[in-house]
Amino acid sequence: MKNNDKKALWTHPWGYSEGFLICLGLFVVSFALELIVPFNSIPKPYFPTNLFCLIILFLVVALIFILRKKLYFFKWLASAEAAIPTICFFLLLIIIMGIIPQKTTTSNKTAFITNISNTWFFFITIIFLLLALGNATISRLIPFNLKNLTFFLNHFGLWLVLSAGYFGSIDKKEAILSVREGDIVWYSKDFKGQIEELPIAIELLKFKAEFYDPQIVLIDKNNKLKYSQQKGKYLKIEDLLIEIKKFYKNSYPTEKGFIDARGIHGTGAAALIKIYDKNNNLIASDWICHSTVLYNEKSILLGDGKIIRMLNPEPSYFGSDIKLYSQKSSSILHGTVEVNNPLKLDNWWIYQYSYDSSAGADSTISNFKAVYDPWLYIIYAGFIMMLCGVVFMLILLKK
Repeated sequence: MKNNDKKALWTHPWGYSEGFLICLGLFVVSFALELIVPFNSIPKPYFPTNLFCLIILFLVVALIFILRKKLYFFKWLASAEAAIPTICFFLLLIIIMGIIPQKTTTSNKTAFITNISNTWFFFITIIFLLLALGNATISRLIPFNLKNLTFFLNHFGLWLVLSAGYFGSIDKKEAILSVREGDIVWYSKDFKGQIEELPIAIELLKFKAEFYDPQIVLIDKNNKLKYSQQKGKYLKIEDLLIEIKKFYKNSYPTEKGFIDARGIHGTGAAALIKIYDKNNNLIASDWICHSTVLYNEKSILLGDGKIIRMLNPEPSYFGSDIKLYSQKSSSILHGTVEVNNPLKLDNWWIYQYSYDSSAGADSTISNFKAVYDPWLYIIYAGFIMMLCGVVFMLILLKK
């Protein structure tokens, strides 16, 4: 005879139901705390205090492991029945953060929606996740074998990434510096226009940029861009054939059209084109150009509401020849900052961010993103451990 009796809640062993109820209880507690004492009103610990907090958390994980045989809750914390509900609630927060735009500074009333990472919801959830993940990781160290080593590398690597990413986020600094050629800048401005001085300075020696030839496109009556699949003298866009009679990479407008203006700053590309319909009848012939700091865009308006225009050229390369000055060490670093090729000085990473796009290759202004993240190497160590864990996992699969 089949026994249809279901296990009552809170009877050992605890399952997923108890796990989800505990997580739901933590959410209720978080909500109450957020109403009483908003998390973003509490001062956050900077280095080295946050490092001590992380060490204490690790010691708590070790203590839970030691006491796991005396308290059932600690033993359950290392189980999948604890991990999966916790991960589900954590992912729920991440999904909400991805759907609702997050702001770094916001009022206490809206922080629980628009600044979730700075709420009790996020703090309690990630701490509980780190406790469960850490306890599960340590419990697999014995017996020591390749399978358990693989588990340890994957899970402890993830523990490092999550813990260092959270506790170290307060120490991370980002700043945008706009520098003109020949100037030295050691400060940045936030979105409110407030100036913040930095321990490093950037001198822009020379900005360099190279561009692809601008694209000639068709804008239909629905304001949609149509591109040609061909390159060269003849372009086919829908039922139109465009013939490029003349093309100047640097040009200047005159009463009779455009002239070659290579070497003149602020100029852009222009083309003399002829447009034919599907029956090869000439329907338009004129100059077109993109906008520059010296003159406006010139396009061709066709009779059926369509427009032929030239887009601004896309950069194929841009970088800056700079000098970095350190206030801390008084050292000077000379180098070139390019996209995906930053320079580093005193744990500050300097990235090529943007430039004066209206001036194009003639830009004398270069914008840099300065990033200071002293916890980054711990996060990298976590990713390396997870990568090693994947390698060992593949070895186990081949056996």
